Amino acid sequence: YEAREILAGNEVVLDSGARLTLVGVDCPRIGNDAHNGMLARKHGVDRTTVERFALLSKEYLTRLIEGEKLAVKLTDSDGDGRILSGYLWTVDDSLMHDPETRDVFTGPMYACVNENVLSNGWGFADDRTQHAMSEKYEALEELAKRQKVGLWMDSR
Repeated sequence: YEAREILAGNEVVLDSGARLTLVGVDCPRIGNDAHNGMLARKHGVDRTTVERFALLSKEYLTRLIEGEKLAVKLTDSDGDGRILSGYLWTVDDSLMHDPETRDVFTGPMYACVNENVLSNGWGFADDRTQHAMSEKYEALEELAKRQKVGLWMDSR
């Protein structure tokens, strides 16, 4: 897959036309006062900060996946394949060389986008639904808080 449009820091329209929400990741949304207010209260973050990061988290996801080859593992869909939730990975098909042994590694290398967004502080771990990576995603959010990155850069 490839990204056709980035809707938010955790939502993308794929080239298939399907709309994918990153499972386990909740991000501020541009112009969605109710959602952003809920995130601010739930996570103890200033509402102004949350609203400011709506655009920044969208820009981060854009930089991360625009023009990249993507792989998806679905966790839920609407049955028509239009609105989906799942895990998203960037796929690197280039050959990898070990500089010491000069060995060449073939096969794709995958990087989980859901984890990247959380570990860099551009989203919150979404605990509204349980999934296979729930505990890990909560730990990634905590790590981002401690490192004061992304949404957490102004936190005390």
